Amino acid sequence: MQRAQLSNLAKYILGYWKPAIDWENGGINYEMQDFGLGPVQSDQKCLLIHARQLYDYSFGAEIGFSDSLAIADYLFSTLDKVFPKFHGSLYHSFSVDTHPTNAPYLSAYDLYYTVIALTRYSRMNKNPAILMKSYKLFQSVNNFFNDHPFQSRGCYFEYDLKNKQFRRKTGNTILHRLEALISIIDTAINMELNIFTKDQIKYELNNIEKLFINKILDPKHLIALEDFDADFKPSQAQLFGRATNSHILEWIGFWFEANQLAGYNSVFIKEHGIQAVNSAIKRGFDRQTGGFKNDHYLSENKTAETTSFWSQPEAVLGVLYANQIYSSARYRHIADKMFRFYINYFLDRKFGGIFADVSTHGIVINRSKGFAMKCDHHPIRMIDKILEWKLI
Repeated sequence: MQRAQLSNLAKYILGYWKPAIDWENGGINYEMQDFGLGPVQSDQKCLLIHARQLYDYSFGAEIGFSDSLAIADYLFSTLDKVFPKFHGSLYHSFSVDTHPTNAPYLSAYDLYYTVIALTRYSRMNKNPAILMKSYKLFQSVNNFFNDHPFQSRGCYFEYDLKNKQFRRKTGNTILHRLEALISIIDTAINMELNIFTKDQIKYELNNIEKLFINKILDPKHLIALEDFDADFKPSQAQLFGRATNSHILEWIGFWFEANQLAGYNSVFIKEHGIQAVNSAIKRGFDRQTGGFKNDHYLSENKTAETTSFWSQPEAVLGVLYANQIYSSARYRHIADKMFRFYINYFLDRKFGGIFADVSTHGIVINRSKGFAMKCDHHPIRMIDKILEWKLI
């Protein structure tokens, strides 16, 4: 894995998505057709994709990729127009020219990603006002979705506007709440601003970690549970469904960043971290090909022979973080092999874009290029963090 390879991958992804920018109606189209047919034009935009692309092109502007600054500015201006009246939704959609769509849900998951994107954009253009906008949104989302006390009850994933009730809790929502918090801390340090006091940072991180260890972490398999009911008990779908190997590696990475940025000493990293990394590698890493199997079925304690557009690069990044923490040449070797698998099998070199799912043997099993949860943000995040933290 070389820096030139990372740069080439970033330019490949950013170049592929440039035609999706809707310069006429605002925002970015999120559905990309296969076989080089380009984006599906729609006046409805997807907040999650919009936020992730704002992040991606902010990074692109920093590395000097063509038109990235103009695209990032345009995506921010579109978001800023709808921001005062904006509601996240389960369907992640809004219309630039009208009130947000009638999809009857508010989504904490979407809004935490919006915080992350705004923070990344503010860091790129060194704008404290946008960072403060991000911080205020973060606080608002916490206040609205929290189920007090947070450290034992967490926060909800969504709010049903029609029936006026909160629904579901997910481990992934808490994971990205932690990511949003760390992104604000990181950018504030970068700008030499004091947004949180040291005591506030410690309090927030400690509460998230208590919730993570006591409610989200499966102590038997050292994997992060995902889907819960309102009382934070694993749902039937979770008990008899799946967890994901890559998310536990994401948790590893964020606790590493919390330590580096705020001196936070994670209990999880100290007591379970290396076992969690090794368990994820044992379940997920295909030693022959370098594919990383992600979907783990708890009832059978087995992992499906499939790799995913998001989980493969997140696994690469997580194992590189683990290498920083535990200084293992084995981890670097594994990360390199997983990266090569991604380059060799996920990139569609004929029509462009990145496939959604590939078998561990390198067979494409889902050619989808872009939809409401996919815009190839995860490899850009991987590259961004590898460079920021000098992981190679």
